[in-house]
Amino acid sequence: MDLCPAPSDQRGKAMMRNAVGEDDVRGGPAISQDPRSELDDMVQHCGRLCEGIAQATRTLATVPDLGMAMRAALRQIGEAAKVDCVYVFENHHDAATDEWQASLQYSWRASDMVFDPENPALQNISYRPALARWHDLLKAGNPVAGSDRTLPESERPILALLGVRAVLALPIFAEGLSGFIAFGACQPDRPWLASEQAVLAAVAAAIGGSIQRTKTRDALRQSEARYRTLAANLPGCAVIMFDAEARIMLAEGPEWELHGFNREELAGKRIADLPEVGGLLAWIEPHLRSVLAGHPTSGEIPYQDHLFLLRGAPLRNERGHIYGGVAVFQNITARKHAEEALIRMSRMEATATLAGGIAHDFNNLMVGVLGNADLLRMDFDGDPETADMLSDIIESARRAGELAQLMLAYARGGKNQVREVALNGVVREVLRLHAHAFRSRVAIEERLQPGLWPVKADPTQMHQVAANLCLNAAEALSDGGRMVVATHNVHVAKPLDDPPVRVPPGRYVTLVVEDTGAGIPPDVLARIFEPFFTTKFHGRGLGLSAVYGIVSNHDGFIAVQSKPGEGTVFRVYLPACDPLAREDAPEPLGDRRGTETVLVIDDEEAVIQLMRRTLERLGYRILAARNGLEAVQVARTHDGVIHAAFLDLGMPVMSGFDAYHFLREARPDMKIIVCTGYDVDAAAREMFEESACSFVRKPFTQETLGLFLRQALDQQKKA
Repeated sequence: MDLCPAPSDQRGKAMMRNAVGEDDVRGGPAISQDPRSELDDMVQHCGRLCEGIAQATRTLATVPDLGMAMRAALRQIGEAAKVDCVYVFENHHDAATDEWQASLQYSWRASDMVFDPENPALQNISYRPALARWHDLLKAGNPVAGSDRTLPESERPILALLGVRAVLALPIFAEGLSGFIAFGACQPDRPWLASEQAVLAAVAAAIGGSIQRTKTRDALRQSEARYRTLAANLPGCAVIMFDAEARIMLAEGPEWELHGFNREELAGKRIADLPEVGGLLAWIEPHLRSVLAGHPTSGEIPYQDHLFLLRGAPLRNERGHIYGGVAVFQNITARKHAEEALIRMSRMEATATLAGGIAHDFNNLMVGVLGNADLLRMDFDGDPETADMLSDIIESARRAGELAQLMLAYARGGKNQVREVALNGVVREVLRLHAHAFRSRVAIEERLQPGLWPVKADPTQMHQVAANLCLNAAEALSDGGRMVVATHNVHVAKPLDDPPVRVPPGRYVTLVVEDTGAGIPPDVLARIFEPFFTTKFHGRGLGLSAVYGIVSNHDGFIAVQSKPGEGTVFRVYLPACDPLAREDAPEPLGDRRGTETVLVIDDEEAVIQLMRRTLERLGYRILAARNGLEAVQVARTHDGVIHAAFLDLGMPVMSGFDAYHFLREARPDMKIIVCTGYDVDAAAREMFEESACSFVRKPFTQETLGLFLRQALDQQKKA
């Protein structure tokens, strides 16, 4: 198929002119009979060709769009080289057939030449087997030149496909052999002189450079787009890339806008020119110097009310020279708060363990003081002066016991006498009993919700929670003000953030105590629930820590909000329960005497002797054991009935927890009263639910001890 135009008379005339030394319109250099004239023609042709190539090279270098640049450059080259067409083919590897193929990408042709660049046959042309020689020559950097008369028979179909009779193909290199440029002529005898090939090879090199630049630019744009996408979607981050002069080349990340910066306006600015807010630049500068000196860096950067973790690294070129750096600012404010909360919790747990141990030993000491003083007062009933002194001792021991109870409440907040509690009644009682502690200038406002849901709790400890919060608010109003005490039914549908706690979904009764005092500074607020921490000149620092312990052990939460000058709000969340039948407390019995046998189990000799003297005065027979193992042996070997046992929990050799089940096994009918200076956790409450009849906390009076024992024994008789 011949796509070249048929020779016309005019074309014939042109070819005749060539015979006398003139240039053909598209026929390459003219053929002259005069060698000197022929050389001049060749020089002129190469000059025009060089000029066209220079023009095409400028086009390829300056026009950013590769398609437009190639179309213009091919026209300039084609006209300067006086060829009928110019084609650029791109190589690609077909993984399915493991073959290298070539496809037409760009073309130019003379206006009178019939050619369809959209012909599918011009795509995916395999080099094997017909064009294998072409591939080898081009890959080695050599040209392929010939015509339908000189090319091998197997290669001539490509000429028909291109619509030409002579062709010159030159390799294009861009990261290896990326394709070739083909110059076509409709005359089979079109000469491809060595000088002409050398000049046209420069065009192929320019095209290869342009393709390489385009690929590099596209790869850079894709890389930058990926980087921007990554940086823009890093949660809690702000990212900058800067040059060797600390000028921002790129700014991305959601944190910029959140803190009042415009990312687009940041580009091109020097970091030193950023607004000086909160000493930001002073924090950044050392890291900036480190990065530009070639050292990766990291550090915490405070900014306004936030804390950022800065990580910086230098950027190097292929030669290893530093041309800038990148810095990532990660907002770690929430993480830092969580870490501080965890540290505070760990510190409080450690202190709670210490407080529990101290309270246990302290309670045991007070058992001897309070009990023996109580017995002595009974003996000196006819001596008013001595009885008064003993009463003072008893009162001091009770107050010491209250201090131990505060420590225990912080340590575990045990729910010892759990029942259904109406919180509104507790609040009213607290406000009534402690009215004397509220200054006359303090206005108290009650906002108690009618129909408040009940909570399952220890009434005494709920009284302690309400009293401590109200007294704390009253003390904050030394110059007068208003205190609001409120209760609410609250249904939390989804997790609720109420700093410093996160309240899970559920039904809650809230106790809110609000004051209009001076507020609490942030450094004090962070430690407000720690035991022994107080800002008062006189104070034990256990009030709020006890509240924290009690609320936590009742599966509740306590939140606090305060700012200097704006007052303070405490919110207690307690799980609500469905209304149940109220459990009335048993009526005190008038007679506490008896003749039953009682086993006293305690590791403190003073406690055993006190309980022995107290209970023997009431008529009981006493057996004693110093630890759980000894108690089990007594229960198994005693010849006779043991009606009741007082069981301490914290003992050496075998604890009360471990001994309990052996005691139940040895004496199923024996009533067990847990008597301890420790607080009681879920394990002890499980024991109560099974069969233990009561609980008495150290220190105690002889009246309390006798009452609990008599109630336990009488319940056994009723059963």
